[in-house]
Amino acid sequence: MRRPHPGLHNGNKSALQWYLDVARETPKWADHLMTIRNLAVGLLGLKDVGSLADVPPNSAAHTLREGDRAGIFTIRNLQEHEVVLQIEDSHLDVFVSVLKENSTSPTLTVSTIVFNHNLLGKIYMLPVAPLHKVIVHAMLAKGHAIG
Repeated sequence: MRRPHPGLHNGNKSALQWYLDVARETPKWADHLMTIRNLAVGLLGLKDVGSLADVPPNSAAHTLREGDRAGIFTIRNLQEHEVVLQIEDSHLDVFVSVLKENSTSPTLTVSTIVFNHNLLGKIYMLPVAPLHKVIVHAMLAKGHAIG
């Protein structure tokens, strides 16, 4: 999924700093859904990934490296203009790219990709895939005010 985020007020932030800011502003309803998700999948032996909003402060961005955790994700690739994050589990892998493009008006693009490992991953994604879109859009809309 790609969702451009025009109108960023602070073009000096790195992609990781933007991710941290936007994740920290996760709507409460989305974190409540994550709590329900974590309880439900625990019964199936899957990971409790925690809360979307539980990320380090923006000021810690310069100390984070590839392999470090940033909320529910592990940082897999870290550059000034893009951060690639991942959740690995037995049923699927989720990758999220946050790309900050500097043009006349800086743009933030969030792309996600999910690799299902088995039937459980496919079944899991049936209700979750539409929610991913809604949650990312809501986070970006709320994050727009961060600028």
